[in-house]
Amino acid sequence: MGAIDAIPHDILKVKDWYRHYKLDLLPDWLRDKHPDLMIAIKEHHEKWESDKIASCVARLRLRYSYWGWKGEGEDLHPFLIKTYGDIETWDKERREELWNEILRKYQTLNPNEADREVNELVSDFPQDSSYPVVSLKTHHWITWALHEQGEGKKNEIYILKISISPTEFHKLKDIRRFFNNREKYMDLILGTLGEYYPLRVGDEVFFILSYPELKEKVIADLKGMGIPLDIQIFSYEIGIRDKPRPFRYVKSWDLEYFSMGASENYGFSVGKAEWAEFLDSYYNYVAWIELRPIFDLKES
Repeated sequence: MGAIDAIPHDILKVKDWYRHYKLDLLPDWLRDKHPDLMIAIKEHHEKWESDKIASCVARLRLRYSYWGWKGEGEDLHPFLIKTYGDIETWDKERREELWNEILRKYQTLNPNEADREVNELVSDFPQDSSYPVVSLKTHHWITWALHEQGEGKKNEIYILKISISPTEFHKLKDIRRFFNNREKYMDLILGTLGEYYPLRVGDEVFFILSYPELKEKVIADLKGMGIPLDIQIFSYEIGIRDKPRPFRYVKSWDLEYFSMGASENYGFSVGKAEWAEFLDSYYNYVAWIELRPIFDLKES
């Protein structure tokens, strides 16, 4: 997962989970050095709708069993889940060690650089106990991207998952050219649409948007680039349960998938020395087999 420019408003969960919005847990020097962090910690719990939306969107339950997909339809959870191979625990000693490293970052770096480094440090730390497999870093990214789009009531959330359209290859130089172009395309997307806080994860780019107008604008900007893209749009309708206390949840969801842009036509040639054994023999066909992970899961 790429670095993110987001104020880590929930960073005090490492220090004291139940009092993570209390400024008295921070040293005085940090409060003086990074006032924006102080505002985010103080206000997010009560005033930021984006924080509540970020939590509820990431609490969608996985719908897989050991044997595969449970039920019909598409996978409606875009978040990538890191697996550890063993039980992951955060005892007091480990949390204190992490907290001290966080303070060292803020002591030695300027606030913006420190925020990026600190978010990397909490990329394995759980966002909450209800859905601990989503990291605090991911939660910070979602919250900050939505916060920068404006606070207020949000009834729908859109997560765009962007990938470069795959191409059939028949030459090694074609593969190299594709990889080179993909890096250029990724840089173009991240640079041109940086105001929406896109996040690169492996060979994919994610946007999270809080208004349909923003979604349409981002799609129009992507289309204008004229590059081959595959786009998945995860649309979530947000509801509120009033009892026993106000609680946001994903009321309904939808997935739209489409491709856009121009695709290069990679040519190929067949050499006699390479294929003569097959084409000149008694075989009357040649079979090509392509293997892909299920549910369009790519390395990230």
